[in-house]
Amino acid sequence: MDKFRALDDRYSEFRAITWHSSDRKGTPIYHTNVVMAVLRDHVLLCLDSIKDPKERDEVILAVQGSGKTLLNLSFDEVEQYCGNALMLSGGRLICSSRAKSGYSQKNWEELEKYTIITAEIPTIEDIGGGSARCMLAELF
Repeated sequence: MDKFRALDDRYSEFRAITWHSSDRKGTPIYHTNVVMAVLRDHVLLCLDSIKDPKERDEVILAVQGSGKTLLNLSFDEVEQYCGNALMLSGGRLICSSRAKSGYSQKNWEELEKYTIITAEIPTIEDIGGGSARCMLAELF
């Protein structure tokens, strides 16, 4: 029982925050990793996808409270799978080559602080509707 108590204590600082996201046409976003990635020092997030101002403000406050820097993704970046990145241990970031070339200059300058690992995965992106993060599993 103590093992589970320790696990509960470890996650006691976390709380769920929910919001609704839609693309530039108003179509609901099908998966959070399209518009958001939590990295070691940053959070990538398309704020324009959160239409409700109260929900958007709650998310912004939560990111600010985490001590991470918020990098706002544009819809253009979302459409290039820039939100579909995954942070690995040791400061390594995985994203597709499409995402790498899709980041705004401002966002890319922040992301260059990490070791970036990319791959060309057009079949997954063009047909599968996902990108690099969708192809990987996280173990904690």
